[in-house]
Amino acid sequence: MVNRIVRRVVLALVAAVVPAGFIGCIDNDKSLVVMYNVVPDESCIHQIDPEYVRTRGFLDLNHPAYGVPAEPIYYFFPQIHNLMPTNLSTCNSELDAMAIQLKKATISYEWLIGRDSLGTLGHSNLLTLEDGTFDIYLSGVVSAASSSGDPGQFVTHLRLIPPDVGTQLTALSTDAEEFVLGVHVTIKGTTLGGLDIESNEFVYPIEFCWGCLSYACPDGTYPSCNPGQDSNPLECEEVT
Repeated sequence: MVNRIVRRVVLALVAAVVPAGFIGCIDNDKSLVVMYNVVPDESCIHQIDPEYVRTRGFLDLNHPAYGVPAEPIYYFFPQIHNLMPTNLSTCNSELDAMAIQLKKATISYEWLIGRDSLGTLGHSNLLTLEDGTFDIYLSGVVSAASSSGDPGQFVTHLRLIPPDVGTQLTALSTDAEEFVLGVHVTIKGTTLGGLDIESNEFVYPIEFCWGCLSYACPDGTYPSCNPGQDSNPLECEEVT
């Protein structure tokens, strides 16, 4: 088994510069941007704050909170920016046509590390995770950028690894640390002015382990906002 290393994915995000109120110049591919995964604070609240950022995920496939048979789940809280400038001042309207109504997220998978080992370790069936996409339907409105240029911001909630996929991943067992799964996320919506719009394709890497986060508090609860994934911001006396 290879030693675990810290793997970071750096995404270059390019903002479009558009004249205020001139819809014909908007670059749809760069006006709606998935920025990063928001980390919960000590109260398990996901705030819009650049200090609460997670660049990669971590999932314990053998955590007892997932039950028997295990159904691991990974929750993702993307912060989304709307870079389109408000048209309220130029159009003298109470409805901001540049605000974006979210409709759905399209999800797909890619093995970033360990793909060639899936067959040799007896997990070749997991290659099928790369086939196709699935949608998660959303609601919420991302306000337009202010006249001073500050983007509209919104945090939503996605289940990047649903129970059926998590159950398949448990086949990795003690080999789990050898693999990293990239989750491709694209957000789609419609401006209140009727323009369909699509975000950048955000790639979020998720690493795995087998039992590394499986500890509990003395009262039997687990010290995490989402037991079995990522770090544990909540504290208690660790028991074995």
